Amino acid sequence: MFTTFTRRAAMALAIGTIVSMPVFAKAPGTGADAQKLAEQAMNHVKKVGFEQAVKDFNADQATWGLASRDKVVYITTYSMDGTVLAHSVNASLVGRNLIAMKDQNGKEVIKEGTAIAKAGPGKVSWMWAHPLTKKISNAEGFVIPVPGKDALLWGVAFVD
Repeated sequence: MFTTFTRRAAMALAIGTIVSMPVFAKAPGTGADAQKLAEQAMNHVKKVGFEQAVKDFNADQATWGLASRDKVVYITTYSMDGTVLAHSVNASLVGRNLIAMKDQNGKEVIKEGTAIAKAGPGKVSWMWAHPLTKKISNAEGFVIPVPGKDALLWGVAFVD
C-alpha cells in the first residue's frame, strides 16, 4: 500500500525527471551549417587571437556549442597531431590525442580532417554517436587550418 507521502514523493520524482530531461527537438544540421560555423570560429580567432578563441570555444556553449542552437552544429579545435584543444560539447576530450580514432566504419576521421586542413579548408563526413540521441548518425564537418598555428578549426553538423 502506498502512503500519501509515498505517492507524493513518486509524483515529485516523476515530474522532476520529465522537467529535467534534455530536449531533443533540435533539427539536423547540414554541411553548409558546419562550414558557416567554422568560418564564424575563424573570424573569432582573427578578432580575439587563437589562445583566447580556444578558451571561448571550450567555455561558451551558447555561442559555440549546442546550448542555444536550433540545429545540431558545434565547433571543435585540434592541433595538427590530433590533440583536442577545444570541444564545445564534450570538454572531457580536451587534451586527448584522437588521431587514431575511427568511426563505426573504420574511417580515421581525425587523421583525414587534419590531412584536409593541411591542404586548405575542406569537408569530412563520418558516422558517430549523435551528441543528443547517442544513436549512430551521419556527421559532416568542415575543417579550416588556423594561419600561423599548427591547428585547425572543425565545424561539426549531425545531419540525421
